[in-house]
Amino acid sequence: MRKCSYIFALLCLLCPVRYAVAQQELTLHFMTDIIQSSTTNPAFLFENKAIIGIPSLAFNYGNNAFAYRDLIRQDQDGQSYLDVENIIGKLSRRNYLQTQLNIDLFRIHFKMKDWYLSISSSEKMNIKLGYSRDLVELAWYGNANKIGQTMDLAPELNMTYYRELSFGVGYKKESWQMGARFKYLTGIADLASSDESITLYTDEAHYAITVETDFLLNSAGVNNFLKDPLQAAFSFSNSGFAMDLGGTYQFNEKWSMAASIVNLGFIRWKDDVTNYSSRGSFTFQGIELESLFEEESFSFDELQDSLEANFGLKENQDPYTSHLVPRLYVSTAYSFRTTSQVSALFYGEIFDGFQPAMALHYQEQVNAYFSIGASYSIKNKTYANFGLSTVISYWKMQAFFVSDNFVSVFIPKRSKSVNFRAGINFRL
Repeated sequence: MRKCSYIFALLCLLCPVRYAVAQQELTLHFMTDIIQSSTTNPAFLFENKAIIGIPSLAFNYGNNAFAYRDLIRQDQDGQSYLDVENIIGKLSRRNYLQTQLNIDLFRIHFKMKDWYLSISSSEKMNIKLGYSRDLVELAWYGNANKIGQTMDLAPELNMTYYRELSFGVGYKKESWQMGARFKYLTGIADLASSDESITLYTDEAHYAITVETDFLLNSAGVNNFLKDPLQAAFSFSNSGFAMDLGGTYQFNEKWSMAASIVNLGFIRWKDDVTNYSSRGSFTFQGIELESLFEEESFSFDELQDSLEANFGLKENQDPYTSHLVPRLYVSTAYSFRTTSQVSALFYGEIFDGFQPAMALHYQEQVNAYFSIGASYSIKNKTYANFGLSTVISYWKMQAFFVSDNFVSVFIPKRSKSVNFRAGINFRL
């Protein structure tokens, strides 16, 4: 056990300090008394004969660069204004913003001797936006302060809405618990960039502007969804599959360890597909003012045709595949009393590289009706994330609330990340 603890600590120390906003719902992983925690590890099993989760909501927002109050500020008279210069000073070379909304339609868990079965369905809406500091500076200042430098302007865009229907199976043998979850995915709408490269260079001698592009934007289901959201929501033209794998091991009465990888999967987009691509370069020397007043000496139509020819602008309808963001959970827990437990988690997402996060958690079972937990996590380039988890049980009903940064739920304008999950389960 000591060796495992050393390995866990080493992972935490060696993981690179490069955070994006891909981390979310770390505290949920520690709430092993509610079936929703099994979304982080399918090997979290429950001894009730049946558990039914009615519709519940999970929301996550993350911004690794600035908070709302950094952008929208107030002057001495109390008037709000846009302070772009303030946030430019806070931007990194690459910056990320994300929002996720997850609606659990239902979640059902069964126990059959040593086997555990589950079925669930949920609506998932994800937005991930990556942008460069150069892009914001160009929009606000222009290119005057970047003469002789190459500016990175390409955004990274990933917006998707899909439905997930999952079937889980778990098995318990002595100190081991193993689980797997298989998911059928129905893609409803998607907008995603690929091969993101757009650069701008301003020549020092003649101030000629050279733009080079190697960019692809895929779109699927968007037109159908805007025309008839209800019909698009029940279309099965874009489908895919995913899988979660996990395991836990109980070393003794006090120590346990868990590991899982979730969201190994893809969606194949075939219906209502449009691909927009650009690969090429164009140098703009400027426009002589006198040519604007001379007939047939300058044509904006010719300039547009030249741009299209040089940038290789194309529009196709080729099907494409998008992949889910895989998530890794490795945790250890120590129960020093029958009602008290401390835990630690190493977490990572594979999105624009490997994006790590870490969390510590303490949970206390106050009585048969109430448990409460507190967590501390490092994520999104922030070090003041204090989470809260509560479970209230009465009769067969179980109500829960969890957040990685519960203070931000009440003061979202001051926070770089806001997330929470709340719902009700019935245990039979």
